[in-house]
Amino acid sequence: LLEVILPEDGEYTLTLNNGAYATKRIKVSPDSIAGPAPHVTAEMGAAVACAGVVVLPQSREGDRVWIQVRPKGVSDRGNGNWINPDEEDMSFEVSGLGPGEYQAELFGGGSPRRVTFSLPNGGDENLVLDFAEVR
Repeated sequence: LLEVILPEDGEYTLTLNNGAYATKRIKVSPDSIAGPAPHVTAEMGAAVACAGVVVLPQSREGDRVWIQVRPKGVSDRGNGNWINPDEEDMSFEVSGLGPGEYQAELFGGGSPRRVTFSLPNGGDENLVLDFAEVR
């Protein structure tokens, strides 16, 4: 249970995320939650499949790399899922993500690189995280 006190009239956006999960935004105003028991209900959907392959820049092929996946717009590197792609075919699988917008950040063998991707309601098991063209 989370209690939020709106400071004054107007429209506000509540942003919810649990660090490694997609962000959910809800628009509220004092009028939209007025009543004898004002409340807002927000549910995060179930996790969906997220799997695919990582494409590395030529300069990093053969390097040991790891990738952090977190909701797009979350800059805190302490929040997110870590991926260790398979060293043979660079395949990966992540659990616990919901539909939404994400960023993936590549570490190891050089300076970090970042790409963004979307997970639809049904998930994506053929995702390509292509870090080759990103600088």
